[in-house]
Amino acid sequence: MNLKTILILFIFALGSACSDSADQASSTAVAIPAEQIAETDAAEAADGAAEIAIEEAAQVIAAGESEDAAEEEPAASEEIVIAQADPAPAARASRFIDGKHYKTLIPAQPTSSPPDKIEVAEVFMFSCPHCYNFEPHIQQWLENKASYVEYVRIPANFNPMAREHSRAYYAAVQLGIAEQITIPFFREFHSNRNPLNTPDRLAKFFYRFGISEDDFLKAFNSFEVDSRVRQADKLTRRYQISGVPAVVINGKYVSGAEMTGGYENLIALMNDLAAQENSARN
Repeated sequence: MNLKTILILFIFALGSACSDSADQASSTAVAIPAEQIAETDAAEAADGAAEIAIEEAAQVIAAGESEDAAEEEPAASEEIVIAQADPAPAARASRFIDGKHYKTLIPAQPTSSPPDKIEVAEVFMFSCPHCYNFEPHIQQWLENKASYVEYVRIPANFNPMAREHSRAYYAAVQLGIAEQITIPFFREFHSNRNPLNTPDRLAKFFYRFGISEDDFLKAFNSFEVDSRVRQADKLTRRYQISGVPAVVINGKYVSGAEMTGGYENLIALMNDLAAQENSARN
C-alpha cells in the first residue's frame, strides 16, 4: 500500500470522526444544562482540529502530485492567518454599552460639520462647575483628537444668566476669539466670582482681548447671535439634554460623565464612538 493510499484512508477516518463529533455536540447542546456548555465548546474545538488535520493531509497529497502547488499553498495559508490575527478596527467590540454608558438618538440629528468629519459636540454652560472641571480634559483631548473629528461647542440656555453667557460666546465666535476667551471666561466666573451677567460686565471682560465696547455690543446684539442662540435652544431639545456637560457624537449618541463614570471614561467613549462612525462611513 503506497503513501497516497494511506493518506486517503487517514482522511476518510478523520472525516468520520469530525462528523461524529459534530453530531454528538449538536445532540448534547439540547440536553446539557447551561453550566456544562464548556464541554460542548471543547467538542467544537476538537472538530476544528480535525478539520485542520484533514486540510493539512490534503496539502501533503497535493505536494506529492505537484511541486509548484507545494510552493504556493503555504503562502496563501500565511496570508489568511495574518488577516485573521489583525482584524479591522470596526470588528473590535467597544467596552461601552448602548443604554448604559450612552443613549442612541432616534432619529439621528443633522450636524453642522463638513460631511468628511465626525462631529463631537459638547453642550455646556460657563456657569456650570462640572463643565469647568471637564474643560481641562477637553483641552487635552483637543491636542490629540483624531483628524477626522470636528469639535463644536453648544451653550445651553437653562436660565437667564446662561442665555447671557450664550450670547457672549456666540459674540466671541463672530469676533473670532471664541477659543481665546473660553478658559478665561470659566475662570472669571468660578475663581474670580464675577457673574458676567450684564452687557457692561461682559464688555469689560472682552476689552481684555482687544475688543472695544462698541464692537462687543454690536456683535452681542446682532441678528447672527440671536439666530445662533435660537439654534442652540433647538439642538438642546433635539439632543434631549437635561444636564451638562453632555457630549453628542455625530448627531447620534449622547452621553455624560454620570453615565460613563467619570471624565476620562467620557473622553474614551467619545473616541470609541467617533472611530466607530468613521469606520462605518468608510
